[in-house]
Amino acid sequence: MNKRFMLVIFSLSMIYSSSPVYAVSDAECAIWLCLPAGFPTGCGDAKNAFKKRVRKGKSPLPAFSSCAVSEPQNPYFNTEHPKILESYGSYIPAYKSCIKWLGRNCLTLQTVPEHYSLKTCTAYRTAYPTTNIFGDLKCYPRRTITLIQAGHIIGEPFYY
Repeated sequence: MNKRFMLVIFSLSMIYSSSPVYAVSDAECAIWLCLPAGFPTGCGDAKNAFKKRVRKGKSPLPAFSSCAVSEPQNPYFNTEHPKILESYGSYIPAYKSCIKWLGRNCLTLQTVPEHYSLKTCTAYRTAYPTTNIFGDLKCYPRRTITLIQAGHIIGEPFYY
């Protein structure tokens, strides 16, 4: 009987003396706010936390539940957490493209500005930069993160 009493006292003391444990820092939680906007001014800590998480092999974003504060009395509080869609895209630097041909000769060149694409580099499907038959179109694979809530994309995809 004495052992049971001590076990109950010990258990109750652990429950009442423990404080809440937060798995992530404020900077890591700020990633959820800053990432959809592309880490604008004022999000330096969040961007550094993002880079650190990627460098250490962690998920780029912490679990939303470790950052969220619920408000059950608020009828407008959306209980659906945002979802992370991680995929691969590509970065394509500026290049020249022929827009008018005469036989095999190019008459008019047009400069295509640098851009990102959610499509992967398809020329060789490798992790190395690839080149098209003209020799000036390069494609660099990039990882992408897109935040989705209630079936809608939040902000723009982020490439890294």
